[in-house]
Amino acid sequence: MERLTPEQRLQIVQLYYENSRSALEENITRVIRPLPVEMLKRVIENCTQRMDHLRRSTGQHLIDIIFKK
Repeated sequence: MERLTPEQRLQIVQLYYENSRSALEENITRVIRPLPVEMLKRVIENCTQRMDHLRRSTGQHLIDIIFKK
């Protein structure tokens, strides 16, 4: 069995990453495309509002959560 050089291993990893990334992008596009634009706008707005709330709360976003054992 032939041993791979570090350069060859890097090439394999990069090729795998590119293929995985392309497949992921295609899958995301396939799933999102049929969704109504208004729904996507609401999702983005909701996410933005949540992130703003987290920034304003300065790490206190879990204050109303009760952790139970």
